[in-house]
Amino acid sequence: EREPKGAAAPQSTAVVNKIMSSEKRYYQIYRGTTLGESLKEALAEVAPKYDLGAETTEGVLAQFDICMTNTMEQLTNSVTITAPTDPSGKYPIYRNVDGVWTFVAKNAQLCVDDATDSVAPLVTIPMLKVVACDASKR
Repeated sequence: EREPKGAAAPQSTAVVNKIMSSEKRYYQIYRGTTLGESLKEALAEVAPKYDLGAETTEGVLAQFDICMTNTMEQLTNSVTITAPTDPSGKYPIYRNVDGVWTFVAKNAQLCVDDATDSVAPLVTIPMLKVVACDASKR
């Protein structure tokens, strides 16, 4: 049922406050995925129609961050990435800012092990960017 115009959304404020005060850190990196972008587009489309304020949409996105982080932690697949050095002997580009690592590798080989006895195919990717969060900083 549609809420009246100007109705406050106390739950969204509570969700955002809970995330901000939580000991566990939730990053917004999943918002840039196809799923995250689709969610943002859907929110932008329905916000004017249902008078969703910025607090409500931010609460939805914050809950998305929590769900994606928790889901990714439960995955049992392992990924092996092999990135060859370039002709000058340099390793792939990497950086660490506030516990968020970014790795960029050219012609990386990716192998995903799904914990079965089957042999996982090796895939070569021309450009691979990996963003990872330092779990010890949580």
